[in-house]
Amino acid sequence: MKRDVDPPLGILIAFALVLAFLPPACTALPPQVSDAITPPVAREEPTSPPETPTGVAQLSLPETPTAAPEPSPSAPSPDIIFHNGSILSMEAEQPQARALAIQGENILAVGTDEDILALQGTDTQLIDLEGRALMPGFVDAHTHILASPDHYGTDLDGVQDLALMYGITTLANMGGTLHLLERIQTLEGEGRLRVRTSVYMLHNTSCGDVVGDWYREHAPTREPGEMLRIGGVKIFADGGSCNAPAVSFEYPDGVGHGDLYFTQEELNQVLADLQARGYQAAIHALGDRA
Repeated sequence: MKRDVDPPLGILIAFALVLAFLPPACTALPPQVSDAITPPVAREEPTSPPETPTGVAQLSLPETPTAAPEPSPSAPSPDIIFHNGSILSMEAEQPQARALAIQGENILAVGTDEDILALQGTDTQLIDLEGRALMPGFVDAHTHILASPDHYGTDLDGVQDLALMYGITTLANMGGTLHLLERIQTLEGEGRLRVRTSVYMLHNTSCGDVVGDWYREHAPTREPGEMLRIGGVKIFADGGSCNAPAVSFEYPDGVGHGDLYFTQEELNQVLADLQARGYQAAIHALGDRA
């Protein structure tokens, strides 16, 4: 925590320190000069303080240095303190710090090791970063790991471990079916959803088969802090993993110009419905004709 010192006070303190550390030879008067000076005649001190000249500010220095204020007894103690590291806050005013305190689900404070460690309570967990960096989690905006955890040889709990291991704390699962949505809802209900997840529900499959407007029964989520959010709807505009992408030129192997799953009018109608209901649209479009 940085404390600003007014310029006049800073100058006086610096001047006092210089005088305090000068050797006696620099502060004492030569004997011949000292003997020639007549001691001043004692006079009565004024009963009232002297007037301050116009434009001169009065400045009083404390007799002893002021100690840092003690934390308020009512202030919550951090649950966790990370210290002795490089905290990358992504804040323009304080892009880096050495320590960070967490209370509940909120960041309580960032600052120096000394300042943040002073906040610890009897139950605060201290984590020494040993010089490592601590930064906000990554957001994977397009993934399918929750839809196919078996591809990774694990289950829904295991793929979350993999994501968190690599610093991914938020993800968007693109192309969710009703079955997948219900599985993730069960995870959340059991308190096992540890990665913030936004589900984009399928309007059609990668082969072009229309699933329908089942998503209408699951309203989009507006609160960004929730662990499970309904983000929007996934639309395949052309081929990819199943058919050929729609392009403006002839494919050399005789598949023509690829596979376009919607006319422009059909796609416009779907998007207008999504827009009216507040969903985001994520469109899979590979070819230049899609």
